[in-house]
Amino acid sequence: MGPQNIKKFFRSRRLFSFGSLICLCIALAIWLVVNRNNLRELFTAYQMRNKEISEVRVLEKSTLKMEEDKQYLIKGEFENEKVIRERYRMAKPGERLIILREEQKKPR
Repeated sequence: MGPQNIKKFFRSRRLFSFGSLICLCIALAIWLVVNRNNLRELFTAYQMRNKEISEVRVLEKSTLKMEEDKQYLIKGEFENEKVIRERYRMAKPGERLIILREEQKKPR
């Protein structure tokens, strides 16, 4: 670029566009520096929100499964009742629940 080209550059609209772009970048950098703590809090809150949403989905699936099990119990289907009672280790009133566990051998 010769001296004539430099003079044309500074006199043209390109200088205005280039200057505007530089000012915009500087303003963005200053905004990021000033708001870095707020941005960090926002990011942390966003992560917590996503974690809570995934936990809610798991609980909703569990609730649906329990509702299905409840409907099986209400219908009185013996096989389903037996499976559900064994899975949740529940007993009817007056019954006793006995859990047998295998003894673990102690290493010598």
